[in-house]
Amino acid sequence: MGAKGTIAVLSAGEMGSEVGRLLREEGARVVTTVGERSPGTVRRAANAGMESLADLDNVVREAEVVISIVPSLAARPLAEGVASAARRVGTHPLYLDANSIGPQTARAIAEAISAAGAEFIDGSIIGSASDLRGNAVLYLSGRMAETIANYLQPALCTEIIGAEPGQASGFKVLYAGLTKGLSALGVELLAGADRLGLTERLLAKYRSSHPSVSQFFDHTLPGLPPRAGRRSQEMVELAETLEELGLTANVAHAAQRTLEAVAEQYIRHGSPDGDDLRTMIGWWTRHQSAT
Repeated sequence: MGAKGTIAVLSAGEMGSEVGRLLREEGARVVTTVGERSPGTVRRAANAGMESLADLDNVVREAEVVISIVPSLAARPLAEGVASAARRVGTHPLYLDANSIGPQTARAIAEAISAAGAEFIDGSIIGSASDLRGNAVLYLSGRMAETIANYLQPALCTEIIGAEPGQASGFKVLYAGLTKGLSALGVELLAGADRLGLTERLLAKYRSSHPSVSQFFDHTLPGLPPRAGRRSQEMVELAETLEELGLTANVAHAAQRTLEAVAEQYIRHGSPDGDDLRTMIGWWTRHQSAT
């Protein structure tokens, strides 16, 4: 049995458009609204077979399920917009938040959605948009987790990990903290090696002693600059999660500052001239000065 009903995906970014495409291929009607979004978003939505509606009111009126896949800073404003639309049009779709947010943000979104008479489901996607069908998993928690899973399977591989909102989002932010934190650490270590003229020697040692870490740096760091802003905000969510639990978040805060600095440098100076690890590290150190 394929995915069913009318499912809204907001918005049609890299991950959202791929989710929309898979749902569409499995038989669901997939809607979105592009409004004043970029031409790239409009193009991705069309290529994925997503039907663009005029505004959020129309989306909420027609969709049985609304899936939120946006940058973490946009998660709460979008939920509030959907809640307002639900009040205006008088319909109450299931609302799945699948963003990189902490449990505290998920609970705030749940309150906004519930106050509008709709059901909230906490979710998180672990895996890349380029291999969503192959290796990605949508983790779910909350009272309606099984119901939402039935809507989305088999287009998406789902796993229910708890009954409480905040568990799925907490799982993602803790998991992702490892890769984001390691990215920040790699930038600083390799920048130090670059300044000392030791880059090749250090990379060779990583390859022999820690091959998986070396592969991670090779795969992840060259593409980091345009993604660093979003990664930085995800580390804010991680730090807030740990602190709300009464734990220290020193490493999360430090990684967030490094990623934020990479994002700011990208805004000021644009992308590195090449797409390899050494070019990216050279780009970083060239524009850096000790503070």
